[in-house]
Amino acid sequence: MKAERYSLKELAEVMKALGAENRLRIIDLLVDRESLCVNALACHLDISQSAVSQHLRILHSSGFVTSHRDGYYTHYRLNTEMLDSSIKLLAQLAVKRETLKPNECASKGGKQCAKTKTNVRNRKI
Repeated sequence: MKAERYSLKELAEVMKALGAENRLRIIDLLVDRESLCVNALACHLDISQSAVSQHLRILHSSGFVTSHRDGYYTHYRLNTEMLDSSIKLLAQLAVKRETLKPNECASKGGKQCAKTKTNVRNRKI
């Protein structure tokens, strides 16, 4: 994934991969450790091994974690390059601002379609 260009497809993939609290918790645990196996992650997260495995499958296929076998166990490690790249990509979303002028957006009838809604006290919401 490239962080140099703003790509909605890449942003959607990152958000989909990180869109579950337990996947974020796995990443949080791996930030501070060299690697952990499924059993250790399940103990730390207090969820089943099968649930951890499913989350790791998604994180692995999206490139956020790598794996290596150590005897009977498979250990998972955070791919810090992927995480850093994703943070930069998400930061682009935060700084990208396109203002839409009401007169530039017209419905089929020629009427304005982009109006700011206000609440009872006339504050923008």
